[in-house]
Amino acid sequence: MELLVKNSLSKATFRRTARSVLLRWQVSSLSTIWPMFVVCFAAIAVIFWRLGQENLHDWDEAVYAQISKEMVKSGDWLTPSFGYEPWFDKPPLFMWITAFFYSWFGANEFWSRAGSAFSAVGVVILTFVIGRRLYNKYVGMIAALVLLTSWQFVRFARFGMTDILLTLLTYLAIHAYLRNGSDQKSWYLIWTYCGLAIMVKSVVGLIGAGVIMVDVLVVRRTAQTLRSRPFWLGLLLAILIAAPWHAFMWMTHGRAFVVQYFGYTLGAHLTQVVEQHIGGRSFYLNVFQDEFFPWIYVLPFGLSHHLTRVFREGPSSLILSLLVVVVFGLFTLASTKVAWYMMPIYPAAAVLIASVLVDASQSRGAVAFSELVVATCLVALFAPLKLTLGFACAAILLLAVCFAKGNLMYQLLAVIMCAFLFAVGINGLLPLYHAEAKPAATLARMAARTGTEHRGPIEPIIVFPSNGLRVQTVLFYSDRPVRVADSPGDLPRLVDGSKTQEVILPKAMIASLASAYEISPLHEARALAYVTIRRIRNSGQQ
Repeated sequence: MELLVKNSLSKATFRRTARSVLLRWQVSSLSTIWPMFVVCFAAIAVIFWRLGQENLHDWDEAVYAQISKEMVKSGDWLTPSFGYEPWFDKPPLFMWITAFFYSWFGANEFWSRAGSAFSAVGVVILTFVIGRRLYNKYVGMIAALVLLTSWQFVRFARFGMTDILLTLLTYLAIHAYLRNGSDQKSWYLIWTYCGLAIMVKSVVGLIGAGVIMVDVLVVRRTAQTLRSRPFWLGLLLAILIAAPWHAFMWMTHGRAFVVQYFGYTLGAHLTQVVEQHIGGRSFYLNVFQDEFFPWIYVLPFGLSHHLTRVFREGPSSLILSLLVVVVFGLFTLASTKVAWYMMPIYPAAAVLIASVLVDASQSRGAVAFSELVVATCLVALFAPLKLTLGFACAAILLLAVCFAKGNLMYQLLAVIMCAFLFAVGINGLLPLYHAEAKPAATLARMAARTGTEHRGPIEPIIVFPSNGLRVQTVLFYSDRPVRVADSPGDLPRLVDGSKTQEVILPKAMIASLASAYEISPLHEARALAYVTIRRIRNSGQQ
């Protein structure tokens, strides 16, 4: 009987212990999962809402979309082409992703941007994960929200361009490096991501590898790394990922590919101004002021906090500060200045900024709170007046209540200031979701419908590039060959005798052409017109 009682008690104890362990595991899992769920939901809502409402933008976005469309139509996925002419500016990984979406769902604005949008969600998640690893889950969550209220990041997350995918691969490599520790096998992942990054944006894809190697040097693990077999095998893996396409293009197109890809696209961007992208040494500071507002005023304090922590606890997390400094310095020294080259900085900056906000909100020290006060006052000078007055009234009311009770609630004041910064950031995002149809896209769609009515080969359409009218947009939306007329003097070369030609041009030009051509308007959209023209015989036009 005693033995039975003991067995019964041991079984009951085992069941209670098992239930207790299961409950603790469920609570732990929930505390880990819910922040990730909030971050994912916020990222999808901010990035994907009305993603396909706005027409494609000229130059890069429309170019990448057209290249992807031509890949699907021609079946040639190795040689990128624009206007069915070989295009050597960048490797094709981003266009491959977009072409894959086109082949399944059709070519439209949403799927032109989906590759960038999905990459941006991944970047936000990685920002949360890196912030949680280096600090805590609260810093990770706030960092993700800082990123989602940064105008330039959200803007380009909703553009079909290569920079967000490059940023994703860069931070995947950095995350693998942060997990490295004593496990040298992480170099396989690091170099794989770097190889894929090269296939997105060529040599610029090595930014992540460069920053990681600087960090290796700083933390004095150079000898250990260079003796590591996975390091060299991983590097070989990166070469195997990037080399085949480059070798194919070189063997297929020869000197034309080498001159354009290596000479112009890579060398010229570093040593000379390309495509009028000019700017002085303060160019990127102005970019941050305009496109990383309001967080630019917290970033210097975040860098200071991060460096202080590194010197106090050791250089294990120096990678974030290095990324900000190296990317900013590299592109500041380059001759060609483009605002979106700063994209890889924003996730690291968001983590540094979040560390200040969390420290100030948790009253861990007077320094963080004072820094938040200074940053908030600076932002208030440039923020919308209504927002500033509203939050100022809330802060004054709180101070009055606190003084009446004889204590000062620093934490609640810090929360109000943080809420003000987020409100300013959200207010800056709102114009991104109000899209108007672009007149060039409207007329090009009309030309597409007209083109389908023709029997036989599709006739080309003539375009006069001007402000608001670009070849890239017309080519994508019309799905027809495009001939470029830089001036009215080019028309005799492009107009085939007395044959009727279709033209998209500024309405202001019609009067100057009326003496030499019969012009029949087909459609108008604001300052642009879609017309047919026919040369008047004996007009004297040469």
